[in-house]
Amino acid sequence: MKYTKLLGLLAVAAAALMAVVGTASATELTSPKGTKLGVGTVVKAENEGTIKLDGTVEIACQRVTGSGSITNAGGPSATVNGLPNLVEWTQCGSDTITVISQGSGELHSLGGGEGTLTSSGAEITVVLHRTIFGFPVTTHCIYKTENTHVGRAKDSSVTGGAATVEIGTSPIPQVKTDAACGENAQLTGNVVVTSPTTVYID
Repeated sequence: MKYTKLLGLLAVAAAALMAVVGTASATELTSPKGTKLGVGTVVKAENEGTIKLDGTVEIACQRVTGSGSITNAGGPSATVNGLPNLVEWTQCGSDTITVISQGSGELHSLGGGEGTLTSSGAEITVVLHRTIFGFPVTTHCIYKTENTHVGRAKDSSVTGGAATVEIGTSPIPQVKTDAACGENAQLTGNVVVTSPTTVYID
């Protein structure tokens, strides 16, 4: 009898745990609130202030934009895929950043209108132009995301307006290029979602 009760309690505890896990892993985007953004929905974003890429030498860009089409709309046990990586980099001084492959962004809900954004397969080529001891020097570097943490997303219920991403990447690995390139690079700055105008993380 005692064993039967114990097994019953364990079953209840397991069910409760599964419910909690299922809730924690659920990720969906809605706009307006309660209306799910489905597969094919285009999400656009742009920088808010300077975006910096710091490898061996820091690059500062004043205009950065991106767009992505949702490929997985998420659900009770799924994340949202297909979110924009930053694909157009301009106004970077004498340096240039060109996107070789856009890759895909993935959002994991943290609850409370916030989430963590990761990137995979985004590949950029960087050309640095510097003058050292009076001589022009050009350095070519390539970096590629591999399930790289990009930053923390905050939805419209948190910001009171457009959804944002506070970028603070984990190291982005270097694809073997010039010896002067850093082993990895880190991206910092802020991005605001421009379309849809309001987005909620549910």
